[in-house]
Amino acid sequence: MSEQPSRALHHLDLWVGDLERAVDEWGWLLGELGWEIDLPGTSWCHPDGTYLFVEHSPDQHDAAYDRMRAGVNHLALCTDSRALLDRIRAESTAHGWHEM
Repeated sequence: MSEQPSRALHHLDLWVGDLERAVDEWGWLLGELGWEIDLPGTSWCHPDGTYLFVEHSPDQHDAAYDRMRAGVNHLALCTDSRALLDRIRAESTAHGWHEM
């Protein structure tokens, strides 16, 4: 019998239109949720070993974002702390995030 993986997801690559802005926004959010910087300005690692990368690829086609188009609609991250969630929600707008 094969051993079960210790996590359900290995990594996510997010292609972004504005790399500097994405690094600021994602860096703040992931840091608040306990993710560590793996490669400065490029990737973060969760304590379970999952990675998240942001990049601006020369191969991508920039177009206005429309969450109703095919593709990833949203990404949900977890925390066990309601107090942390409430603080992140209260501070999120100052870091470029907006609730839907």
